[in-house]
Amino acid sequence: MNARVALVVVTLSMAAAVASPHRAHAQSSEGAATLEFDRGRQLMKQKKYEEACAAFAKSQKLDAQNGTLYNLADCQVHVGKLASAWLAYKDLAQRDTNAARKSESQHRANELEPRLPKLLVKLPASIKGATLTIDGKDSTSLAGIAAPVDLGDYQVHATAPGRETFDKTVTVADEGKTVSITVQMPKSETAGGGDTAAGGGGATGGNPSGDAGGAGGAASGGAIGATGEPARSHRKRDGVITMVVGGAALVAGGVFGLEARSNNNDAQTLCPSSTCASPGDKQRGDDLISSARTDATLSTGFVIGGAVIAVVGVYMIATAKPERATAAMIAPLPSGGAVVGFGGRF
Repeated sequence: MNARVALVVVTLSMAAAVASPHRAHAQSSEGAATLEFDRGRQLMKQKKYEEACAAFAKSQKLDAQNGTLYNLADCQVHVGKLASAWLAYKDLAQRDTNAARKSESQHRANELEPRLPKLLVKLPASIKGATLTIDGKDSTSLAGIAAPVDLGDYQVHATAPGRETFDKTVTVADEGKTVSITVQMPKSETAGGGDTAAGGGGATGGNPSGDAGGAGGAASGGAIGATGEPARSHRKRDGVITMVVGGAALVAGGVFGLEARSNNNDAQTLCPSSTCASPGDKQRGDDLISSARTDATLSTGFVIGGAVIAVVGVYMIATAKPERATAAMIAPLPSGGAVVGFGGRF
């Protein structure tokens, strides 16, 4: 044996040694899958469908085969997993290389379709940013869609910013029917405690027992203020702001007017009676006249606009309703009870 032949023999021997464990493992998995498949067939004959489905599922996991999937789908129909069986048949009808089984899978999928139970989770449009899960799996994209499901119980969970969490168990028990559920998520009452305290403090004084709403409700904070009449109207304030804006526009108009006059006077000084000493003076004079005209236009615009805005502000102030704001205050007495006082501007 020459060196080249020896090298080839050694190389092939090493490759076989490396491949053998993988081949042995594959053969072991295939063998176990075959045993589970045969066990599933026997259990089906005994009508032990739950156990048969488990055997077929294990066989498919060990060594995925179209024939195993076909038998698993048949088993799932018997245990109420109609949606799972339907999906398996649809899959086989698309890619099975066995023509007869492919055709039969399509036929069975068509037969199952009218029997499919469905779950419809309705999520109101007013709930923004919601996340929906069904049995712990993200199902946000399924909101509003009647999705085929197997018979059984489903845990519907939903969350959304500023909303209470929604949790409900839904039972799908009938073939060919759609179970519909609407997610109800009231807004979170984060300020509920504060509102309750204010409401209690608004009751009449003289509560010797110290209940919330009398002296006891006020004792923790010393005194509780509560708004009585609605807050003052902002019309007068807005009128003042409007009048100030109008005044500012008038001032701006005056500034532009002064600038226009200054430029015009400079032009007259440079070229009296439109007679200029040189072409350069004439150009400078023309530029000053042009600037004066622009400033004059801006001045007119600001003055007119400012006057209108100021008049509107005066009108708003004149027509504003008289301010009236009242306040109620409850203060505890050392001997028990409370004093209620009112104050404000009328």
